[in-house]
Amino acid sequence: MLSIILRAIGVSKASAWTPSYFRRFTLSSQLCLNYAKLDDEKRRAYLEKNGARKKSRLLADPDFREKEYQRTRDFHKISKHKEEFVLRYALYRWIRRCSWVCTELPWKSYRPIYYNHRVEHLCTGCAWTRRNGLRLSWARDVGASNSYDESDSHEYLCGACYSQRGWNEAMPAGYEDIRLLKDLVKRKKQLDDTTFKKVSCARHQKTQSTCDSI
Repeated sequence: MLSIILRAIGVSKASAWTPSYFRRFTLSSQLCLNYAKLDDEKRRAYLEKNGARKKSRLLADPDFREKEYQRTRDFHKISKHKEEFVLRYALYRWIRRCSWVCTELPWKSYRPIYYNHRVEHLCTGCAWTRRNGLRLSWARDVGASNSYDESDSHEYLCGACYSQRGWNEAMPAGYEDIRLLKDLVKRKKQLDDTTFKKVSCARHQKTQSTCDSI
Protein backbone atom coordinates (compact mmCIF):
# COMPACT_ATOMS: atom_id res chain seq x y z
CA MET A 1 0.00 0.00 0.00
CA LEU A 2 2.79 2.42 0.92
CA SER A 3 4.57 1.76 -2.35
CA ILE A 4 1.40 2.58 -4.29
CA ILE A 5 1.03 5.89 -2.43
CA LEU A 6 4.69 6.77 -2.95
CA ARG A 7 4.45 6.07 -6.67
CA ALA A 8 1.29 8.17 -6.91
CA ILE A 9 3.01 11.26 -5.45
CA GLY A 10 6.14 10.71 -7.49
CA VAL A 11 8.47 9.68 -4.67
CA SER A 12 8.96 6.12 -5.90
CA LYS A 13 9.01 4.42 -9.27
CA ALA A 14 7.75 0.98 -10.19
CA SER A 15 10.40 -1.52 -9.22
CA ALA A 16 11.34 -5.05 -10.12
CA TRP A 17 12.03 -5.96 -6.48
CA THR A 18 9.75 -6.03 -3.49
CA PRO A 19 10.40 -6.76 0.19
CA SER A 20 8.84 -9.70 1.94
CA TYR A 21 5.52 -9.42 3.76
CA PHE A 22 7.12 -9.18 7.19
CA ARG A 23 9.86 -6.80 6.10
CA ARG A 24 7.33 -4.31 4.74
CA PHE A 25 5.62 -4.10 8.10
CA THR A 26 8.81 -3.71 10.13
CA LEU A 27 10.32 -0.84 8.17
CA SER A 28 9.91 2.62 9.66
CA SER A 29 8.50 5.42 7.52
CA GLN A 30 11.96 6.91 6.97
CA LEU A 31 13.41 3.55 5.99
CA CYS A 32 10.55 3.07 3.54
CA LEU A 33 11.33 6.43 1.94
CA ASN A 34 15.02 5.57 1.70
CA TYR A 35 14.17 2.16 0.28
CA ALA A 36 11.89 3.71 -2.34
CA LYS A 37 14.74 5.90 -3.65
CA LEU A 38 17.05 2.96 -4.35
CA ASP A 39 17.50 1.78 -7.92
CA ASP A 40 16.65 -1.82 -8.77
CA GLU A 41 20.15 -3.27 -8.34
CA LYS A 42 20.73 -1.54 -4.99
CA ARG A 43 17.27 -2.57 -3.84
CA ARG A 44 18.02 -6.17 -4.75
CA ALA A 45 21.35 -6.07 -2.88
CA TYR A 46 19.57 -4.51 0.11
CA LEU A 47 16.94 -7.26 0.16
CA GLU A 48 19.49 -10.04 -0.19
CA LYS A 49 21.64 -8.60 2.60
CA ASN A 50 18.72 -8.20 4.97
CA GLY A 51 17.28 -11.56 3.97
CA ALA A 52 20.55 -13.28 4.85
CA ARG A 53 20.72 -11.37 8.14
CA LYS A 54 17.17 -12.37 9.06
CA LYS A 55 17.79 -16.00 8.11
CA SER A 56 20.85 -16.10 10.35
CA ARG A 57 18.90 -14.59 13.22
CA LEU A 58 16.06 -17.09 12.74
CA LEU A 59 18.55 -19.93 13.01
CA ALA A 60 20.40 -18.49 16.01
CA ASP A 61 17.63 -16.85 18.08
CA PRO A 62 14.80 -19.16 19.26
CA ASP A 63 12.76 -16.28 20.69
CA PHE A 64 12.90 -14.30 17.47
CA ARG A 65 12.07 -17.44 15.48
CA GLU A 66 9.01 -18.13 17.61
CA LYS A 67 7.80 -14.52 17.25
CA GLU A 68 8.09 -14.75 13.47
CA TYR A 69 6.27 -18.08 13.39
CA GLN A 70 3.53 -16.66 15.59
CA ARG A 71 3.23 -13.63 13.31
CA THR A 72 2.85 -15.96 10.34
CA ARG A 73 0.21 -18.02 12.13
CA ASP A 74 -1.72 -14.88 13.09
CA PHE A 75 -1.60 -13.63 9.50
CA HIS A 76 -2.99 -16.89 8.11
CA LYS A 77 -5.60 -17.08 10.85
CA ILE A 78 -6.92 -13.65 9.89
CA SER A 79 -6.56 -14.10 6.13
CA LYS A 80 -7.99 -17.60 5.70
CA HIS A 81 -11.56 -16.28 5.88
CA LYS A 82 -11.02 -13.47 3.35
CA GLU A 83 -12.55 -14.09 -0.06
CA GLU A 84 -9.47 -13.16 -2.07
CA PHE A 85 -7.26 -15.40 0.09
CA VAL A 86 -9.58 -18.40 -0.30
CA LEU A 87 -9.86 -17.80 -4.06
CA ARG A 88 -6.12 -17.38 -4.53
CA TYR A 89 -5.16 -20.63 -2.85
CA ALA A 90 -8.06 -22.61 -4.32
CA LEU A 91 -6.91 -21.67 -7.81
CA TYR A 92 -3.30 -22.49 -6.97
CA ARG A 93 -4.20 -25.94 -5.64
CA TRP A 94 -6.40 -26.78 -8.63
CA ILE A 95 -3.81 -25.63 -11.17
CA ARG A 96 -0.98 -27.48 -9.44
CA ARG A 97 -2.95 -30.73 -9.29
CA CYS A 98 -4.64 -30.63 -12.72
CA SER A 99 -2.74 -29.29 -15.72
CA TRP A 100 -5.93 -29.12 -17.81
CA VAL A 101 -7.18 -26.29 -15.60
CA CYS A 102 -4.70 -24.00 -17.38
CA THR A 103 -5.34 -25.08 -20.94
CA GLU A 104 -8.86 -26.49 -21.24
CA LEU A 105 -11.09 -24.09 -19.32
CA PRO A 106 -12.71 -20.97 -20.82
CA TRP A 107 -10.78 -18.34 -18.86
CA LYS A 108 -11.81 -14.75 -19.41
CA SER A 109 -9.32 -11.88 -19.70
CA TYR A 110 -6.38 -13.66 -18.03
CA ARG A 111 -5.10 -17.23 -18.29
CA PRO A 112 -3.00 -19.11 -15.68
CA ILE A 113 0.55 -20.03 -16.67
CA TYR A 114 2.14 -22.65 -14.41
CA TYR A 115 5.89 -23.17 -14.77
CA ASN A 116 8.09 -26.07 -13.67
CA HIS A 117 10.32 -23.54 -11.92
CA ARG A 118 10.05 -20.02 -10.57
CA VAL A 119 9.90 -17.30 -13.22
CA GLU A 120 10.06 -13.55 -12.67
CA HIS A 121 7.37 -11.41 -14.30
CA LEU A 122 6.46 -7.80 -13.68
CA CYS A 123 2.94 -7.68 -12.24
CA THR A 124 1.00 -4.87 -13.91
CA GLY A 125 -1.39 -4.80 -10.95
CA CYS A 126 1.01 -3.93 -8.13
CA ALA A 127 3.97 -2.95 -10.36
CA TRP A 128 6.30 -5.39 -8.61
CA THR A 129 8.29 -8.42 -9.68
CA ARG A 130 8.50 -11.03 -6.94
CA ARG A 131 12.14 -11.64 -6.06
CA ASN A 132 13.16 -15.15 -7.23
CA GLY A 133 9.91 -15.38 -9.21
CA LEU A 134 6.68 -17.37 -9.00
CA ARG A 135 5.59 -20.70 -10.45
CA LEU A 136 2.08 -19.41 -11.18
CA SER A 137 1.39 -16.18 -13.04
CA TRP A 138 -1.71 -14.88 -14.78
CA ALA A 139 -1.16 -13.70 -18.36
CA ARG A 140 -3.56 -11.53 -20.33
CA ASP A 141 -5.19 -13.97 -22.73
CA VAL A 142 -3.76 -13.73 -26.23
CA GLY A 143 -5.18 -16.97 -27.57
CA ALA A 144 -3.26 -20.23 -27.86
CA SER A 145 -1.55 -21.36 -24.66
CA ASN A 146 1.71 -22.12 -26.50
CA SER A 147 2.13 -18.43 -27.34
CA TYR A 148 3.40 -17.72 -23.81
CA ASP A 149 7.02 -17.85 -22.76
CA GLU A 150 9.13 -16.71 -19.81
CA SER A 151 9.65 -13.18 -21.13
CA ASP A 152 7.65 -10.10 -20.20
CA SER A 153 6.21 -9.80 -23.71
CA HIS A 154 2.70 -10.10 -22.25
CA GLU A 155 0.86 -8.46 -19.36
CA TYR A 156 0.95 -10.49 -16.17
CA LEU A 157 -0.72 -10.41 -12.77
CA CYS A 158 0.54 -12.06 -9.60
CA GLY A 159 -1.81 -14.35 -7.69
CA ALA A 160 -2.59 -11.70 -5.08
CA CYS A 161 -3.68 -9.13 -7.68
CA TYR A 162 -5.64 -11.64 -9.75
CA SER A 163 -7.60 -12.89 -6.73
CA GLN A 164 -8.76 -9.34 -5.99
CA ARG A 165 -10.98 -9.59 -9.07
CA GLY A 166 -13.40 -11.80 -7.11
CA TRP A 167 -14.90 -15.19 -7.90
CA ASN A 168 -17.23 -14.02 -10.69
CA GLU A 169 -14.49 -12.34 -12.70
CA ALA A 170 -11.60 -14.65 -11.80
CA MET A 171 -13.30 -17.98 -12.52
CA PRO A 172 -13.75 -19.36 -16.07
CA ALA A 173 -17.02 -18.75 -17.89
CA GLY A 174 -19.62 -21.20 -16.62
CA TYR A 175 -17.67 -21.97 -13.43
CA GLU A 176 -18.37 -18.84 -11.38
CA ASP A 177 -20.22 -20.71 -8.62
CA ILE A 178 -17.61 -23.46 -8.21
CA ARG A 179 -15.71 -23.60 -4.91
CA LEU A 180 -14.38 -27.20 -4.77
CA LEU A 181 -12.18 -29.20 -7.13
CA LYS A 182 -14.64 -32.11 -7.33
CA ASP A 183 -17.35 -29.68 -8.44
CA LEU A 184 -14.95 -28.17 -10.99
CA VAL A 185 -14.32 -31.62 -12.49
CA LYS A 186 -18.04 -32.39 -12.54
CA ARG A 187 -18.92 -29.07 -14.21
CA LYS A 188 -16.26 -29.57 -16.88
CA LYS A 189 -17.69 -32.98 -17.75
CA GLN A 190 -21.19 -31.53 -17.96
CA LEU A 191 -20.11 -28.67 -20.21
CA ASP A 192 -17.94 -30.96 -22.37
CA ASP A 193 -20.89 -33.34 -22.86
CA THR A 194 -23.16 -30.43 -23.77
CA THR A 195 -20.63 -29.08 -26.27
CA PHE A 196 -20.16 -32.52 -27.82
CA LYS A 197 -23.92 -32.93 -28.26
CA LYS A 198 -24.23 -29.50 -29.87
CA VAL A 199 -21.38 -30.21 -32.28
CA SER A 200 -22.78 -33.65 -33.15
CA CYS A 201 -26.23 -32.17 -33.72
CA ALA A 202 -24.83 -29.42 -35.94
CA ARG A 203 -22.87 -31.94 -38.01
CA HIS A 204 -25.93 -34.15 -38.37
CA GLN A 205 -28.06 -31.21 -39.53
CA LYS A 206 -25.38 -30.18 -42.03
CA THR A 207 -25.14 -33.72 -43.41
CA GLN A 208 -28.92 -34.01 -43.66
CA SER A 209 -29.13 -30.68 -45.45
CA THR A 210 -26.47 -31.82 -47.94
CA CYS A 211 -28.30 -35.08 -48.60
CA ASP A 212 -31.61 -33.29 -49.14
CA SER A 213 -30.05 -30.99 -51.71
CA ILE A 214 -28.76 -33.88 -53.83
